[in-house]
Amino acid sequence: MSRAGNPRVLLWVLVLALVAYVAYLYIAQGDNNASLPQKPPAVSQATIISDFRELKDIQVPTEAELGGQFYATELLFPEGFKGEAGDVFYVRMEDGHILTTISYRIEEVTKDVPARATYIPLEDLGPQFEPEGEYTVKNITQQEIAPADSE
Repeated sequence: MSRAGNPRVLLWVLVLALVAYVAYLYIAQGDNNASLPQKPPAVSQATIISDFRELKDIQVPTEAELGGQFYATELLFPEGFKGEAGDVFYVRMEDGHILTTISYRIEEVTKDVPARATYIPLEDLGPQFEPEGEYTVKNITQQEIAPADSE
């Protein structure tokens, strides 16, 4: 029997062709992923809410009165808010005496998982400020619950 008619040789040629095709697909897939634009890092609304609930390392451009301390009550996110560097949102704050709305810009977003952000206050817009356009309002005030045995 001749070598060309040997079924084993034909099988090895087919296996070699299949391996070469799979290698080609793998290399081509890697080239396609490298050319795709990378999505910029973004921070979630939940992370922003948590950051402003704690007010850790966040500047408040207005001084509190009578020894009070500001705390955030609501966050207003514009329609289409992505949480990327440069995005602006509004925070309603109070200290027990003063109510105000402050605009903040996301200055930088880390590539960590979960992403963290730094915020820069832009402007104190006063208590009556209502932003233009569509906004999602997130109420973040924490109500303390009295113990069951108290009156």
